[in-house]
Amino acid sequence: MANKTLLYKNEYKDVEEGTVPKFTPEEIGHILYTIEKGFGFHVIFESTPFEIKNFGGNFRSIINSSRLDLTFLHKTAFVEYDFDSGKKIGYKINDEVEKVDITSFFTKVKNGVSEHKIYQIGGRYSESIEEIRGFRDEIRDKSLEEKKDLLEGITNNSEFKAYHPKKKEFYLNILREIYNKLSLEKKYWKIQRRIEEAVAKQMDEKKLVKDDLNITANPFNVDLKKFEFLKKDQVQIQRTKSLVYKREYTKGTTISELTIEDIGDILVEVSMIPHYLDYEEGKHLVNFRNIRDGTRKDITFHYAHIVPIFGDAVDERGVLQPIGEDITGKVTEVDNVSFFTNEKNGISEHRIYQIGARYEAKELTIDDLFGLGELNYDIEHYDKAIEYYNKVLEIEPEDLDTINNLGLAFVSKTNYKEAISLYQKALNIDPEDSITWDNLGLAYEYNNEYDKAKDAYQKASDLDSSDEDIQQHLTEINEKINNLKR
Repeated sequence: MANKTLLYKNEYKDVEEGTVPKFTPEEIGHILYTIEKGFGFHVIFESTPFEIKNFGGNFRSIINSSRLDLTFLHKTAFVEYDFDSGKKIGYKINDEVEKVDITSFFTKVKNGVSEHKIYQIGGRYSESIEEIRGFRDEIRDKSLEEKKDLLEGITNNSEFKAYHPKKKEFYLNILREIYNKLSLEKKYWKIQRRIEEAVAKQMDEKKLVKDDLNITANPFNVDLKKFEFLKKDQVQIQRTKSLVYKREYTKGTTISELTIEDIGDILVEVSMIPHYLDYEEGKHLVNFRNIRDGTRKDITFHYAHIVPIFGDAVDERGVLQPIGEDITGKVTEVDNVSFFTNEKNGISEHRIYQIGARYEAKELTIDDLFGLGELNYDIEHYDKAIEYYNKVLEIEPEDLDTINNLGLAFVSKTNYKEAISLYQKALNIDPEDSITWDNLGLAYEYNNEYDKAKDAYQKASDLDSSDEDIQQHLTEINEKINNLKR
């Protein structure tokens, strides 16, 4: 039986049998598109965007004839930027049709209430994914050596060159798994390079459309007045539970308490979320069994994506190379529950679940703004970093970390006088901060004011003589001044 994930639920009150509205496939698609479930914003629908199906999954309490089983077909479009100007130059379109199976129905009326529910059946898939899943099932019972010989025969065959890049990637990934289990390190890294080439080829073969795509808020051409309710609070998204991390602890193992930062680091390490900007602890209304007392933590992490920008640059093998990075403009929130299970058969487990879908933050916290400033600074988008740091200072005008980081961004833009002014402002707030004195010295030095730089470094050293960087700066400025006097 395929997994069933509730994507959407809307309650209709004071209804009688036969009075609940029915939705067409286009209207169901519009709901999913609007709430960003099943589809994202940048989606290219095929000329026939859906197929009517009949899935075997059973659902209780369905109003007769209200159920619709659909497979939506689409291609995804990725925004393409010009790295030098930062301007959008068009879209790269995924070259393979992706599919998502959907069941939509109304529940039977109970106490004057009926619900419209939309479920996703199983995961998203394409022809390549369907084929590779079938292949995995075929070789499941074979030994590692048998699997290795079979896959080496497939991937080294001349016909393999003609495979779709995504199909190549799937087969090579299976072979890489086998090499890893057999500790064949040289072969493992050789396959890794072939996988990278296949992934790059997929990006290279995506069709570039330089004009704006016809991506609208109403791609299915439905009557928008009928869907005003999507803006109201009565629309509920069920808090489904998805296990994203599990680790076993045998009896007798000392299990340390995990802080929220520890949990966030685990999720970053397993690539469930990128580097997070902020978090908040709350209470998610979801029940779990067998939890060790006091170990449950309910957390919402905030994050932003760093995404590669591809142009025409290739390496010596002709593999497409990223020419820079960009940060998506919105902050995403994801709800998580972390806990240890009660010991059973000598084993306890640490589990982390994602609760419900990821969603866009309604407003950015100070930590979100500060984190976005840091991320933009790291990828040398200094103007953007300055913009976010200034937003923090609008809220907390005396935050020393933000003032110092803002000064570093101005230094990176060679606007040394602005940086010096900022550091002097920070020292008016806290004249005993060694980091600010050190940064001030750096700005003076870049501005060729060496005596002032020496004085600032010396003050920083007096405040913190154990900081090796400060001592290094002081030594170097003294050498520079002495050389100029000769």
